Amino acid sequence: MRLCIFLTVVSVSLSLAWAEPASQPRPPGIMGVVLTDTTIARVAPGSPAEKAGLRSGDRILQMGDRQIDNRDAVTAVLSLKSAGDSIELAYERDGSTHKTALVLAAAPAATSTTSTTPTTPTTRVAGPAWVRGRGAEPEQQPLVAPIQLPQAARSGGIRGVSFIDALNGWIVGDKGLCLRTSDGGATWTRLDLGSGATFRAVHFNSDGAGWICGDSDPDAPPARGHVLTGRPGNAAAVLHTRDGGANWESVWLPTNFHVPAMAATDQGAVLGSFGGDAHSDGSTFVYGAELNLQKRQRAFRGLLGMAMQGDRVIGVGSAVSVGFFPPPQTPLFAQKNCRAIWSADGGQTWEPSAASGGRGKLRAVIFVAQKVAVAVGDKGEVCRSADSGETWEQVRSPTQENLLALASGDSGLLAVGGKGLAICSRDGGKTWEAIAPETKDDLISASGGGKFFYVTSAQGTLLRLRLPGNP
Repeated sequence: MRLCIFLTVVSVSLSLAWAEPASQPRPPGIMGVVLTDTTIARVAPGSPAEKAGLRSGDRILQMGDRQIDNRDAVTAVLSLKSAGDSIELAYERDGSTHKTALVLAAAPAATSTTSTTPTTPTTRVAGPAWVRGRGAEPEQQPLVAPIQLPQAARSGGIRGVSFIDALNGWIVGDKGLCLRTSDGGATWTRLDLGSGATFRAVHFNSDGAGWICGDSDPDAPPARGHVLTGRPGNAAAVLHTRDGGANWESVWLPTNFHVPAMAATDQGAVLGSFGGDAHSDGSTFVYGAELNLQKRQRAFRGLLGMAMQGDRVIGVGSAVSVGFFPPPQTPLFAQKNCRAIWSADGGQTWEPSAASGGRGKLRAVIFVAQKVAVAVGDKGEVCRSADSGETWEQVRSPTQENLLALASGDSGLLAVGGKGLAICSRDGGKTWEAIAPETKDDLISASGGGKFFYVTSAQGTLLRLRLPGNP
C-alpha cells in the first residue's frame, strides 16, 4: 500500500497565497515523495526529497527525534511542520543507515482547506460568462458556461469528473492528470499524485472520501492475475483518500486491462475492467476502505460503468465476446447477451441481468431513486430498472447517437455523447428530451453538482450546464 506524503493540512487564502502578512500562519510544506508504508516508492523531480539525496527504495527510519515505524508516524511529523522548516532524517539504503536533512518547500496556494501534492501554480481565470442556446425563448434552452482549464487539460486527455456540489470538484485524465477546484472552476490546482497512469474515473463523497482508478502507468510493476497479451503489461491502480485529498494511498490491481468502471462509498469501492473493443472481457474487484482486495471475479464481459446503492451494485458494458473450451459453468458466461450484471452483496457475487441484451454497449449507469437505476449506451439506448438492476426495460430515447456518460443532479438527469449530444430527464429516467449545450465537442463524462451539471469533453473543455427552465 502506498501513501502520498506531500504536505500538511492548513487553510490558505488564494488572494494572499504568496504574500501573506507576518501574522498569518506559514503555508504548508512538501516533501515530494510517495511512500509504501515507510519505504519511498517515488521521489518527485525537483522536490525537497530529491535535493536531499533521497531515492526510491530508501526506508525512512527516523524524522527529527521520532522513530518511524509506520506511515502514520510520517504524517504526524509533517502535520507539525510548515514550509521552510528543516527536518533531519535517518534512512536505510542497501542495508546501511544514512542521514540527511531537507527543507520543506512552500506548497502552491490551495483553493480549499486541504491540498496534497506538489503542483504547477494555481491557475486563476475570470468567472465564466453565461451563454444561452440559440433559437428559442431563454427558459426553453439550457444555460451553459464554458470554464477555462489549465493548459495541461486543454490539450486533451480528460477522462473523468466528480463534483460534490456546485463549488467542489475534481477532474482526472491521462498521464496522472488530477485537477481540483473549490470555487466552481474559477481556479484550479493541479495535483501530482506520483503516478503516470491514465486515470479513467474519479468519485468523491461529500464527507471527503475519494477514489481514483486508472491504468497504463509506465512505472507500474508487471500485472499479475487477469492479463491481456498485446497491450502493456503494467498493473492498473486504485487510489483512495479519506480526508478530501490531503493524503492518498494506492495499490496495484491484479490486471493490465483498462479500468473505467467504479462505484464507491467511504467504506470501499467496486471496480470493473474492460479489455477493449477487440477483447470485450473483464473482471470485478472489491476493495475495502483500507485498500484491501476483498474479492476478484471474472465477469466475461467488458465493464464500462458501475453504480452502488447500499450493498446493491450494478455493472454495465458489453455482451460476452470471449470463448472458452470447455465453456465455464457459470450464469455470467452462459447468459452471453446480457450487458448488465448485478450484485446484492457489495460485489462479492454477481448475476446476469434479465432483458439487458442488445447490439451495442451500455456505457454508464446510476441509481436515481431507491432500487431505481438508469443506464445509457450506444445508438442512444436508454434502459431503466426498478429492482436494482435485476431486470431492465427499454425507454424511448430522442437520439440514435452514442451516449457516453450519465449524471444525476438536483434538477434531473443528464446524458451526453459525441458532437455535443445531450439529453435530459426530469422524471427519474422515464421520459427524455434533447437539449442543445451549444458545443460540438465530444462530451465524455458528466457529474451533477447541486443545480448544475459539469461536463467534460475529449477536446479538453469543461462546461457548467443547467437544464432549461431551472433557475
